[in-house]
Amino acid sequence: MEGHSELSLLINFKVMKLQTLIIFSTLFLLSATCLYAEQVLYNEYDVKAAFIYNFAKFTEWPENAISFQNDSLKLCIIGDSPFGTSLKELEGKHVKNKKLLIKHIKSMSSIKGCNMLYISKSEEKNLISIVDYANNYNVLTISDQAGFETKGVVINMFVSEDMIRFNINVDAAKKAGIKISAKLLKLASKVYGVQ
Repeated sequence: MEGHSELSLLINFKVMKLQTLIIFSTLFLLSATCLYAEQVLYNEYDVKAAFIYNFAKFTEWPENAISFQNDSLKLCIIGDSPFGTSLKELEGKHVKNKKLLIKHIKSMSSIKGCNMLYISKSEEKNLISIVDYANNYNVLTISDQAGFETKGVVINMFVSEDMIRFNINVDAAKKAGIKISAKLLKLASKVYGVQ
């Protein structure tokens, strides 16, 4: 009987080892799947693209603005784009009864036809000139580079505590001849200028 009980204990021990192995394998697979899903769901530039779309909803352009007089709303990107394919989801969506178009531009002279302009880090040395030129055409300037909102960019996004946040420069919006909704101003982390 003693031999039977040792065999029984040995079998139970092997079963427990197998169960433990199965449990840990399952947990590992689940955690790896969750990590992959989290990476897919939380791509920073997918979220920033959605923010840009919503910025358009809460911005008012003058009716006589050259770039606002057709049936499209044009988001231009100047410089090296960090968005990859993130902006493709926005192309063709409607904002203010206008179809959103995405255009990559290489020169300041192309800003004239834009309603919104994302200014990338690669354009930092030209920032003041770009902003001044864009202001002549009622363009909402947007970036995600530290301090750009203090240099004339209207809306500047940043990451804080794993969340996308943004600051708004109201004086820059006034210089551009556009108006930012009070609802959007309330959501900003910081608002620069007179409201």
